[in-house]
Amino acid sequence: MSTGPTTSPLPIFRRFLGLCRPQAPLIVFGIALILIASVLTLPTPWILKLIIDDALPHRDTGRLWQLIGWSGVLFGARAWLTLVRNRVLQHAAMRLVCDLRIRAFAHLQTLSLRYFDHARVGETVARVTQDTGEIYALTNGFLINLVADSITVVAVLTFLFVVDWRLAAASCSILPFFLFNYLFHRHRMRQESRTHRQNWDRVMGFLHERIAGARLIKSFVQEQGEIQLFASGINNDFFNYSRR
Repeated sequence: MSTGPTTSPLPIFRRFLGLCRPQAPLIVFGIALILIASVLTLPTPWILKLIIDDALPHRDTGRLWQLIGWSGVLFGARAWLTLVRNRVLQHAAMRLVCDLRIRAFAHLQTLSLRYFDHARVGETVARVTQDTGEIYALTNGFLINLVADSITVVAVLTFLFVVDWRLAAASCSILPFFLFNYLFHRHRMRQESRTHRQNWDRVMGFLHERIAGARLIKSFVQEQGEIQLFASGINNDFFNYSRR
């Protein structure tokens, strides 16, 4: 179980897609629900425009309640779709995590004793538990935000171009700065993430080793020394790095 970083995210993404293949129908269905729910958010600004520019100035109560009714229908439909989407993607994400943990545990059984002689127990447990849990956040969190936000951006820009192309052009002019900022800081973000992961592995390794060796620690009356080492050393280093 190598902990070394991969130089390119593409092989990792391909492996992730391979892992997702058994749950592909559920994930595709969840993405379709995200698309529909995102599309249903688009008429809301137009309904507000009609209320402010049409119904309220003309004191048209019937028109006002009609627009409010349509807004309520859209809100209810989005809420129902969001509920179903969450259930679908949560099921798919948890199934992916369980499958990956089974594969990781099965891989551990194939490793030689030499690996276990040199590997820290906490780091190995973290690989099987917490690292695999990131798949859940990726599938059930990042995927939703990526699809929904992409649709929103495209739809809003399209609407702006229809209303006023100059306003749309002014809005698009700042997009290259966001892209440049991402490309400029991408390597540093990956380095920071890797270091954060290594520091967390140290914390987990320390805890597992001390808990496993609790009888020996108590036999030599080293409880206070271990507390001081954890508080001022391992755990404090993790805190100082995390708050930078």
